[in-house]
Amino acid sequence: MKHILVLLTLALAIGCASMQSVMDSWIGQPEAKLLERYGAPDLQTTLPNGSRIYTWKRLWEDSRGMSQIGRQNFTVNSNGVITATTYQNLPKAIPGGTADHYSAFPVKRRG
Repeated sequence: MKHILVLLTLALAIGCASMQSVMDSWIGQPEAKLLERYGAPDLQTTLPNGSRIYTWKRLWEDSRGMSQIGRQNFTVNSNGVITATTYQNLPKAIPGGTADHYSAFPVKRRG
């Protein structure tokens, strides 16, 4: 049982590292390129310093071929350059319940 838990933890870490590499590749890129690639964000927040945070809700496939649901965030400075990225995986189902986050969390599917 301990070996299975260790393997699952390792697999999750590898998938997260891979996604972070993809996200980090956007740092230094122009805002226009990001918007061209992803389209209109699901949410946009403007910070007091003029920077903007764009958020997309997404389904994607990780390095193991498993579907993941989450949020991708890109911080763009006042000069229109991406300065930071983050993402958050979300659970697919609520423990102990029957609700499914896929229905409660509308996402754009990239085909």
